[in-house]
Amino acid sequence: MTSTRAPGRHQSRGDLPKSRDDLPADAEDPVRTERFADAVKDTLEAAGISLRPLAARLGKAGFYIAPATLSDWKNGNIVPDRDGYTLDRLLALARETDADAGRLVAAYHQTAPGPWDLRRRARHPLAPATDESDPTPLKATLEARGCTNEGAITLVDAAEHLQIGSTRRPRRSDLAYRALVLQPGVRRYWVRYTVDDQAPTTIMAGDRCTIGTCVTARGPGYHVRAVELRLDRTYDVGATAEFGFAILTRPPEPDPGVLSPPGWFRVVTDPACRRLCVDLSFDPHERPASVRQVVWEKDTRADDPDGAPVGSPDGHFHWEVLDPLLTAYGYVWTWPGPLDLAAPPWGGAR
Repeated sequence: MTSTRAPGRHQSRGDLPKSRDDLPADAEDPVRTERFADAVKDTLEAAGISLRPLAARLGKAGFYIAPATLSDWKNGNIVPDRDGYTLDRLLALARETDADAGRLVAAYHQTAPGPWDLRRRARHPLAPATDESDPTPLKATLEARGCTNEGAITLVDAAEHLQIGSTRRPRRSDLAYRALVLQPGVRRYWVRYTVDDQAPTTIMAGDRCTIGTCVTARGPGYHVRAVELRLDRTYDVGATAEFGFAILTRPPEPDPGVLSPPGWFRVVTDPACRRLCVDLSFDPHERPASVRQVVWEKDTRADDPDGAPVGSPDGHFHWEVLDPLLTAYGYVWTWPGPLDLAAPPWGGAR
């Protein structure tokens, strides 16, 4: 990884211009070049941990920063390149030191402004293998059309409540997000999701956002949709935006010969995430026989992942994970028997 030496940092304070008006027109602002170094220095001092143990913790999380590099950052000797791996490492550093990620990102942007080059990023541990039924190629198509949050905004707090209906299929999911802005002038967040062609799905805006553009990439029997959420205002780099929305699904007609999905999970994709909440509710007339909480450490496509059994008297399951790892969290469950398609005795409708 190449990096940039910060000009002006090695000058003594007495050699610096007394005001911005004293700077030559083409000179680098020495105050601006020190902002990233000062932010890193404050972060490391507040953490109260030496550089070697901190580097080891970052490495365990998958974002190693050598002790010498950390020292160069805080002393202003080096400003790292503006690529995706730098972004990941800054967010991981803030997480491991319990620091303000917004301040670190904003200080770096002030020192090295410009767009992020995301061609170089750390590989996610659960990056799926590509096959014909995998929606990953369609998501890449949407990214090429600009329907992506990469390098613009990232989640730091995500809460989702999934409701399973009386047909044993997802009916509604309510989401509440808090996101860190990575570039100045951000006013949208893209929601991407995979939809079975037989189960129409719509997005309903909630707090502090409205629905904007919708883009669809179609696959064999399913499609991947990207919906633009227009935020309530324009946010500057380092700020946090809070908003909510719901995903509504109209399941197909119940078929006793078709097995309903036996589980649900959410993948943590960025080291900035400090809290993940996954709640699950079942229809009072269709309760599962058993439910397990699962942390997927390898392949989310495993048929029967290990998990801890959990119980609930009312069919509602709550799980809050602080400082989640870059992996998937969710539930798997089993049904007591085939779905009963007979009309309920009170004459109601499913």
